[in-house]
Amino acid sequence: MAVEPGGIVTSRGAGFVTSRIKAPPRQLSPAARRAAMSKAIRARLLMRKNIKNASRNGLEAYVVPNFLTLQDCEDLIRLIDAGREPSGLLAAHADPDFRTSESCNLHPLDEPVKRVEARLAELMGIPPAFGETIQGQRYAVGQQFKPHHDYFHTDQPYWAEQERNGGQRTWTAMAFLNTPEKGGHTKFPDAKLEIVPAVRGLLVWNNVDDKGEPNPQSLHQGLPVEAGTKYVITKWFRERPWAVGSGPVEY
Repeated sequence: MAVEPGGIVTSRGAGFVTSRIKAPPRQLSPAARRAAMSKAIRARLLMRKNIKNASRNGLEAYVVPNFLTLQDCEDLIRLIDAGREPSGLLAAHADPDFRTSESCNLHPLDEPVKRVEARLAELMGIPPAFGETIQGQRYAVGQQFKPHHDYFHTDQPYWAEQERNGGQRTWTAMAFLNTPEKGGHTKFPDAKLEIVPAVRGLLVWNNVDDKGEPNPQSLHQGLPVEAGTKYVITKWFRERPWAVGSGPVEY
């Protein structure tokens, strides 16, 4: 392993070379560390010719067409159907219709999951230890996920445990495994951005702002599916290595 100029760590494995972003110095404040990581990730993404910059109105977001193969999508859908159960929430919500999908945490040693993890690591450059387990989600007709933030609200009872187990969520990567017949868009209402699910496509967004603080503009929702079924996978990244032993995190 070698550290190259620009804070890139290069690892040479079995017949391939991968690079990842070097974590910022620990003497920086948490917000400054998040901001430094975001800057490095942003520079990495903007160098890719196949990435569409969808950032607007204070939200940083990118779209990667054809990120997955059709075989990836078929294999991941099969895993989701085998493990799906009603989706949960980290914090209780008074609205029973707030999140009505089904979901499951995908095993990191399953071959389809390993392929996607490797591709995400190569794209984002975030150290793998910073990533939560990939979650698969299935939305039938009428199912939805109402407006919410992926970052953790630090005034909530759950924050103390999450702060110990990797800290704040920073980036979200969501891949579309199929194209529903109608509906199921991912909408950022405050940023006025709406993404139509497209099979094989990847949507990536930053949950913190340029100062490294949680960004309210990252508010988003999964609009109700109107016809067909919607399958997606989501991976959340933390500001520090995620403690796998902390268990699955739903929201």
